[in-house]
Amino acid sequence: MEEQADTPGQAGPGQRIYTVRSSGITARALDDQVVILDLETSLYLNVTGAGAVVWPLLVGGVTLEAMVDAVLEVYDVEPDLARADLEVFLADLGERKLLR
Repeated sequence: MEEQADTPGQAGPGQRIYTVRSSGITARALDDQVVILDLETSLYLNVTGAGAVVWPLLVGGVTLEAMVDAVLEVYDVEPDLARADLEVFLADLGERKLLR
């Protein structure tokens, strides 16, 4: 029998944990946004909306499903739209090498 995740953000079978790179990044929450500085590339990012909701979760490590749940608690959107938007956001963070 496979064990299921019982903690939000904890991966169950076949689920990936997304985590922000542990070094070379500094971020600060300001109102409804997060300002991120990649110290390795000197690139600043201003993250708003759903990205600002899930950034703190990404720092600790989180599944896509837990991120979708967090966004649905804040915004009145369809789960599939939230998931699609988060996948784009995660792909962008990955291209910028901000994820582990």
